[in-house]
Amino acid sequence: KRHLASSYRGDPQAEYLQFFWLGVDGVFSEFPDTAVMARAAYLRERGL
Repeated sequence: KRHLASSYRGDPQAEYLQFFWLGVDGVFSEFPDTAVMARAAYLRERGL
């Protein structure tokens, strides 16, 4: 968490969500459980 930009307020999922909303096709992560949860949240927000 200490490596995240301050705008994410210590929330790594917020960083992934921003990537998905910006249109990235996928991410590589050392924390796949967090990335998958963010993807699921993104898809819910989009109604998919």
